[in-house]
Amino acid sequence: RLRRIEGGNAQSSSVDPRALYVEDAPVGFFSARRDGRVVYVNLALRQMLGLPDEPAGLRLEDILRPEGLKLMKRDVRGQSSQRAEVVLRARDGVETSATLITTWSGKGGDALTRSVVYVASASEQTMRRAPASAGQEGAMSVAGRADDAMFADAPFGVVRLDGEGVESAVMMDANRALVEMTRGRAQPGARFADLFVADQGTAQLAEQLGKALDKAQEFKLAGEAQKSVDVFVILDRQGKPNVAYVIDMSERKTLEQRAMQAEKLQAIGQLAGGLAHDFNNLLQGIILNVNKLQVRHPPGDPTFFELKSINEFASRGAELVRTLLAFARKQVFRQEVLDVTDALSDYYVLLRDIIDQRIKLNLVHGRDLPKVKVDKGQLETAITNLCTNARDAMLEKNGGGNLTIRTSKADAAAARKDGFTL
Repeated sequence: RLRRIEGGNAQSSSVDPRALYVEDAPVGFFSARRDGRVVYVNLALRQMLGLPDEPAGLRLEDILRPEGLKLMKRDVRGQSSQRAEVVLRARDGVETSATLITTWSGKGGDALTRSVVYVASASEQTMRRAPASAGQEGAMSVAGRADDAMFADAPFGVVRLDGEGVESAVMMDANRALVEMTRGRAQPGARFADLFVADQGTAQLAEQLGKALDKAQEFKLAGEAQKSVDVFVILDRQGKPNVAYVIDMSERKTLEQRAMQAEKLQAIGQLAGGLAHDFNNLLQGIILNVNKLQVRHPPGDPTFFELKSINEFASRGAELVRTLLAFARKQVFRQEVLDVTDALSDYYVLLRDIIDQRIKLNLVHGRDLPKVKVDKGQLETAITNLCTNARDAMLEKNGGGNLTIRTSKADAAAARKDGFTL
């Protein structure tokens, strides 16, 4: 559109000549400095905000709410057009929702914005300006908009429904969390009930969805994963389903299963502890009687090896009992500072009786060994297991041999070479 420029030469005017091209545009337009000073507002936007033809001292905070100012400042460093949802402030106090497309040019204090303003439709304005006193319906209308931050960025699923009953309601809007949770099945126009698994038929599913109006109900999402979710439905003033919240409960279910498993393990531990004590009493009786028989039947007696085997098996059973007690946390490992040489010398006599006579047991002590802090019973158990395993292997392969227990002082490099991590 061509129009006559009033007031003399455009080049001598304080207004940017390029602004004259948008004076009669059917959309709002304004230009502002980086410090917030507005230098130009076109006719459409002046009429919308109730501003005079030449507004003096106008600043961005006079026409935009604070969140809109933050969005514009965030876009200062970008050279391309930026889109933002803002709320305009008119002189009479009326607030209007609008879409702002902004481009910045220049650098530093000379930066200048060129902003085009698209005003939302009347129905959208009503939804955005719904007061808190309008009740549940108005509040849910605001929350139900797909472009509302609280709706779109909620950490749980939110969906706006339309229908006479929740079992037949269709989805109007679904936020990002629900779309991801349902693998894209939560789409406008689809039935809300189709999101869930109907294990016991559609009638049972409809009945359960009806119960979700009073309190949250547990459902399984349709699909491969079949996640467990809690659903809670809110009605509008007419008693129709308006909004539904879908909360992923799969993580809580996992924690509950772990808690149940821990309780089972605790019960097993208590049972094992009780059995271990009773079984240990039986083994001690066997070991004491076998020791008496070994005194009466020394080496060379035909029954000596059988008695020795009984004693060995009973000792292994006692070790299993100690392991069960440790598992049940009924046994406390008592660490003490030991001289390895003295401890092995004392244990050699008992170890010699466990090892078969066809195997020669040698004990070679190292020099300058440091003392160790260890549970003596656990140390003896480890040595016994190593020796009996070696004995069984040698008897099976060669029928006998030499078994040597050697102690030495090892540094960090030697330990790493042998596969130990310090």
